[in-house]
Amino acid sequence: MVDCKKCKKRFRADHLVESLKKEEGATSYTPQELNELEKALANAVCTECGGELTAIRQFNLMFKTHMGPVEDSAAAYTCAPRPPRESL
Repeated sequence: MVDCKKCKKRFRADHLVESLKKEEGATSYTPQELNELEKALANAVCTECGGELTAIRQFNLMFKTHMGPVEDSAAAYTCAPRPPRESL
C-alpha cells in the first residue's frame, strides 16, 4: 500500500505498477518482489493529484487477537474480516 502525501488517497502498489506497465501480475508478492515494485514506483506520482507517494508498506486485512484469559503467543488467534450480516 502507498499513500499520496498531498491528497492522502491510498493505492495498492501492485495496481499502480500494473497501470504504469500495463501488465497484470500476481496477487501476492515476496519481499524481493516488493523491492522491485518499490523501484518501479520510485518516480511514480499520484494518479489523482500528481503528488508524491510514500514508500510501499505491507497491508493485511487479517487481524490478530488473543483467545482466553491469558495474552501470550500460545493464545494468539488470527481473524478474517467478514461482511456484515443482512438484517432479517
